[in-house]
Amino acid sequence: MGNTFLRQLPFGRIKPRTVYVSKRLQKEIAQYIATSSKTAVGALLNSQKTSRSFTAHGIVLLLKGIYADANVFGASSHSGRRTFLTRLAERGISPFVMKELAGHKNIATTQRYVDVGEHQLRAALG
Repeated sequence: MGNTFLRQLPFGRIKPRTVYVSKRLQKEIAQYIATSSKTAVGALLNSQKTSRSFTAHGIVLLLKGIYADANVFGASSHSGRRTFLTRLAERGISPFVMKELAGHKNIATTQRYVDVGEHQLRAALG
């Protein structure tokens, strides 16, 4: 895994997509593959019920359970994406870079994920 991306293969109507990951996550994935029966090709996580890759709904349910176990209420399957994009915006990352990292076709979609807080408004005014 010398590259800093993962390639999502086409599935159904979904076109192939590049997912960029940090070096830290890259290392964790490589370690996971090395200590499991997984290969670098195919789904990294499988459903316990079907032993096949998760469906979108399965991921939603998995995240809902993780949030409940952590006593985090009001979070959704998109909360992590929202936090990720908001933090990038706070660091001054270009909206065009954010759009690519999120895998969005339209920058307006990316804009909907970014939360603007009062602290950001105050900081913008100096």
